[in-house]
Amino acid sequence: MRNRTCLVLGAWMLVALNGCADVDVDDNSEQVGVAEQAVTAGRELRLRMILAGQLEEGADEIFLTARQRGSSSMNIIRPPGDPDYWRFDTPGSSLTMNQHVGTIVANGENLLVHVMEQDDPPIFPNADLGEMIVFLDGAHTPHFVDTSTVQYKGINENGWHHLRFHVGAIYHVYFSVGAYQL
Repeated sequence: MRNRTCLVLGAWMLVALNGCADVDVDDNSEQVGVAEQAVTAGRELRLRMILAGQLEEGADEIFLTARQRGSSSMNIIRPPGDPDYWRFDTPGSSLTMNQHVGTIVANGENLLVHVMEQDDPPIFPNADLGEMIVFLDGAHTPHFVDTSTVQYKGINENGWHHLRFHVGAIYHVYFSVGAYQL
């Protein structure tokens, strides 16, 4: 019983450290705990500020999505509480925040981030205002890729990466990149 309790506690610790726990059956049809841990090295990407340039429709309701290329698992980045979006009523208005977006992983996978304008699905689909692509090179330096929908503008005085999203609207979005973590 003591060994099984230790196994269960150990499995829960792994879950808390980005792993998973499961129950399996051994050769004698006895249930046994199985624990796995995914080790991911990378740098955290955080949303720091959004500045409205040109609104998509007026009273824009903005949120972000993020996922690793090739993954169906998606982070939806919204402010805590109600409302669940950042609202922009006039060009030139800005909001600051400190929201986790995702981890730029060191294995070469791109992190894809979309700025979305919330509408009323399914009647009116959410508007995608652009896709940002960021990856780490071999020295773990982040690289932001210019696309037809997003332009990298450099690093501002706060050390934040400035990107211009420009599909149907113009939003200047600022991100910070954390230290490399194993």
